[in-house]
Amino acid sequence: MSVDPAERDLLIGLGKKDTTATETIYRRHYSMVQSMVLAGNGSIDDARDVFQETMLVLYDKVRNPGFELTCLLKTYIYSVARRLWLKRRQLSQKTVPALEDIEETVSVEEDVDATENAESAFLIMDKAMAGLGEPCRSLLTAFYLE
Repeated sequence: MSVDPAERDLLIGLGKKDTTATETIYRRHYSMVQSMVLAGNGSIDDARDVFQETMLVLYDKVRNPGFELTCLLKTYIYSVARRLWLKRRQLSQKTVPALEDIEETVSVEEDVDATENAESAFLIMDKAMAGLGEPCRSLLTAFYLE
């Protein structure tokens, strides 16, 4: 999959500490992460923390010369933020699961399949949104993401 040139420019700008690139990434993707965290019983502060940590992970990856983005930036940010949020929630739960509950944990394969399915759905949605006119696209984005 080839990376969109605009997203590549954002990543290059982020690697060079360009504030415009960083602000653009925040504007485009923060609301998605905030929605995910709030849906997971988190707070606005949790969402800010998770997004900031996600940006740090992205910055570290971009600074690595071997890093190559193989998906949409939105998908990458969502998956990193999701992992960070789940890890944060897991650490905040101080209880040890009962032995019976251990058998019911989700396998890694199921999680990978779910992530691949979500990425595929994002690609389909992204193509559909690209085909919409401006008023419809803005309305749907505002309703579902903001």
